[in-house]
Amino acid sequence: MIQVDKQSVIGLLRFIPLEAFNISVDANIEVITEQFLKPKINSFFKKIEENQQNFEYFPYEKVFSDADFLNKQFKYKEKSFVQFYIYTHLMPEIKKSNTGKVDFKAKYCLTFDRDLTPNKSEDIYWGTLKLGAKPILYFIHLDFQEFLSFIKNKC
Repeated sequence: MIQVDKQSVIGLLRFIPLEAFNISVDANIEVITEQFLKPKINSFFKKIEENQQNFEYFPYEKVFSDADFLNKQFKYKEKSFVQFYIYTHLMPEIKKSNTGKVDFKAKYCLTFDRDLTPNKSEDIYWGTLKLGAKPILYFIHLDFQEFLSFIKNKC
């Protein structure tokens, strides 16, 4: 079963004004993680037929959106985007073995942004960021209304 870092989930949820529903994220993080997020994540990996143990959670607050890419004031300071973002943020632990094989664990990220998730497997929207032909980051879409309904009913 996939592990979900609760602090990272809190980072994702900080974008939602749960206080308006009189809901404490800290008090309900276990319910949100175990009953809503983990089943969605596990279902996604089963649908794409990948072993969940091959992935690590990537915090939402570190994700670059299309708005970040289009921001004309954003500069990489003498580095390419791959050097700046991919190797620094997404893949800082990348290694190459003596045989030349690249050792890296792909990441996944939860998102409410449908623009990042153009693919659909049954009822799950998802997307990837690839380096060459290999996915290095999977985006798993969370339906905002479904999430709010869960919060209202379970927390």
